[in-house]
Amino acid sequence: MAFDRAGEVNELQRFAPIISGTARALLVGGQAVNLWCLWSSEHFEDSASELIKWLPFTSKDCDVIGDLDLLREMSQLANLPMRAFRFGQATNLIGYRHHPATPETPFVEVLGGICGMSHADIQKGITEVTFESNLYRTLSPVAMLKAKLANVATIPQEKRQDLRHVQMLIPCVRAYITYAHRQAEEGAQTASFVKKMLTRTLDIVKSPHGVLTQQTHGAKLRNCFPVKLLENSAFASVRNFVDHQITKL
Repeated sequence: MAFDRAGEVNELQRFAPIISGTARALLVGGQAVNLWCLWSSEHFEDSASELIKWLPFTSKDCDVIGDLDLLREMSQLANLPMRAFRFGQATNLIGYRHHPATPETPFVEVLGGICGMSHADIQKGITEVTFESNLYRTLSPVAMLKAKLANVATIPQEKRQDLRHVQMLIPCVRAYITYAHRQAEEGAQTASFVKKMLTRTLDIVKSPHGVLTQQTHGAKLRNCFPVKLLENSAFASVRNFVDHQITKL
């Protein structure tokens, strides 16, 4: 069965004029997970094979990190009414109206933060990815994994998709690490960069939220690591990391 991404691309593209067109918008939540699934399946066949079982992706709304000014800007771009919460700016919403015949009209939330992540965590996790000619400012799949594990561990999961998102992110994190290792082999990155990424990922996997999600829900977080690739890495520091850290998982 081939990875038929057309429907998921179209779903993400609904938000592109708002998200890609607003430089300060930081894409998070389910659409960020969907973006990384599409990116991973495009670049790595093994990721595509693993992600097929999660089709169709279920996130239909869109979350971004921002402030009240961003909320106003996005409301104008989308030509949608906005609703601003009075409790500071922890959750600022762009509301919408739609005719029953047009339920596909986007719904966008502007958030002031993410469960389980400090401001420093968010800043460290920011990256940019181009997909279908649109540039998205988002969090890396490693950072998204941290956020989703926190949700699984601390928020009741009835009618939520966080555990599903954790499972979807596992091959995305593996693809992201593989891509970084490839860049290091080509001289575009350093072995130190790869090792730091491995360390961050391991810290998340071994965190209380990671351990709880593995024990309670059976999430195989060890599969975040492309172990065979790393075991045969040209970089001694990466091979040593596998020997002394990943093999203990």
